[in-house]
Amino acid sequence: MTDFTEEWIRQKQFKLAVENEVQHQPETNLDKQIIDRQLPGFIQSIYPDKKDVNIMDIGCNEGYAMSKFKELGYENIQGITVKKEEWDICKEKGLNVHHMNYNFSKMMDGFFQVIWMRQSIQFSPMPFFTLLELNRILKMNGWAYIEFPDISNANRFYGTLSKENYKIFILRSGFEIIQEDTMEISAGDAKENHHFFIVSKRRNVKLPEIDSDSSAT
Repeated sequence: MTDFTEEWIRQKQFKLAVENEVQHQPETNLDKQIIDRQLPGFIQSIYPDKKDVNIMDIGCNEGYAMSKFKELGYENIQGITVKKEEWDICKEKGLNVHHMNYNFSKMMDGFFQVIWMRQSIQFSPMPFFTLLELNRILKMNGWAYIEFPDISNANRFYGTLSKENYKIFILRSGFEIIQEDTMEISAGDAKENHHFFIVSKRRNVKLPEIDSDSSAT
């Protein structure tokens, strides 16, 4: 019988509370324009001809980026979303999508060559843990595109970390930063700055093993 300790219960409550904070935001024309601009150059610069690489879209929303990969001829694309309505929309489009929390995914170790993570990591209350999870599921020398809003933007959710903070966590998580940049995006009178990193996994960084004989403190 599972020992449901107070610590375990509180961690489960926190996980559920965070998931409830994440609201579905329909993909906008601006989102699609940015994906159209950023995604082809990213994937075609690293795997121009190898169309069977395993690609994961973390925080896939309604699946526009997944459909874009398919439009470009890439065959093996999966997505993760924590929102049931997004899962439903992706399923209706015939996309391979999983309804789960990306911090606690059931993806196999070292399975993916490519991770696309646009406008998603800022929802994580523990981004260093999130980056370690990216390291876990990505193959050695695999690639990831990570984009997030600047902390000065309105509606930044949990995005209280600066670009430099994320940079430190990315490096500590075993990635080499290949490219980084900031872009201004606008919709009507609203303007926001978004940062993106293109990174490659250079070493495995794992969480420490737990001694099964040790007692919780």
